[in-house]
Amino acid sequence: MAKEAALSLVAGGADFLYASSTRQMGMIQAAKEENVFTAGRSYGHVAAAPENVITATIENWPAMYAAAAKAIKDGTIKPELTMYGYDSPAARVRT
Repeated sequence: MAKEAALSLVAGGADFLYASSTRQMGMIQAAKEENVFTAGRSYGHVAAAPENVITATIENWPAMYAAAAKAIKDGTIKPELTMYGYDSPAARVRT
């Protein structure tokens, strides 16, 4: 269904597609077939259509969960939204 929706958007003139994570692969398949651009959420998405996936959010969930568990264990966790970014040890990508 996501692929069909994406194809419909392209038929209407869209040249860049973006979707929620549960719809990603169908959208990427449509982008590849119609040679338009899209965004991904993993290395697998980039590998599926490297000419079409022009950006991807690479999430390091295990490290973020470990950082949260450590804060709980250390008693430093706070009832607030925690944002992870490039400068956060829990967000660094392993290479």
